[in-house]
Amino acid sequence: MMSKVAVVISSFDGFADCWHPLEYSFSRFWKDCPWPVYLITNKQNYTSTIFKVISVGEDRGWASNLKCALAMVDTEYILYIQEDYWINKLVNNRRLLDVLELMDNQGWFYFRLYPRPLLKNEVGGWDNISVSPVKHKYRVSLQASFWKTSFLSTLLVDGETGWDFEKKSTERISHISEGCFAVCSVPILSYVEGTAIRKGKWTRPAIEFIKLHNLPVNTSMRQVEGRLIDFLAMPENLLRFPFRFIIRILNLLKLNI
Repeated sequence: MMSKVAVVISSFDGFADCWHPLEYSFSRFWKDCPWPVYLITNKQNYTSTIFKVISVGEDRGWASNLKCALAMVDTEYILYIQEDYWINKLVNNRRLLDVLELMDNQGWFYFRLYPRPLLKNEVGGWDNISVSPVKHKYRVSLQASFWKTSFLSTLLVDGETGWDFEKKSTERISHISEGCFAVCSVPILSYVEGTAIRKGKWTRPAIEFIKLHNLPVNTSMRQVEGRLIDFLAMPENLLRFPFRFIIRILNLLKLNI
């Protein structure tokens, strides 16, 4: 099974300030990662003892960059993460291998390892595992997930952003009734809540992570997300949904409060 998998980190040179904290998080919380780990860049080199760099050249957008990288990764499955998914708890390889065994045995092609969005209905016999419903807005999302590589490749449309992908992929696979699963509420791969960067700004949990681990990151190159936006954007905040239009207005007006 191990020869079938690679970890692929979607990134580009504009987010190079995330690479060192991510590498640190691997060394601190997943130093026994059993698979090769590939970091996608454009032209910028990055010296690492953990990551193998895949330089895809000129930035052509999220989907095109990822499609190019996947053509260089010859594995049946990938574990997809992004450069601002800084791991913050020890990773249990046994749990990951159990998921891969299920995918292999059941013929699944997608399994989300992080509970965003939250799902409630567990599949009988499997603890903390739910079907990702056919009509769910985020049936497949870009949270940390295992993907059947060939399946993900067929969904990638040149020029699309990650946001485009999440919005349109549910419709693209609406004819497929089975095969998408996810954790319900407990993550198998845990990382900084809200991710490290949102709308181009450092999230407050990211700043806390940097300070806690005394990382040499120049945070002055980006703004830090405002306290109100941070509060309203947190997934567990019940005010997030009735007040999400406020977040959109603040972002459109470029008000960081």
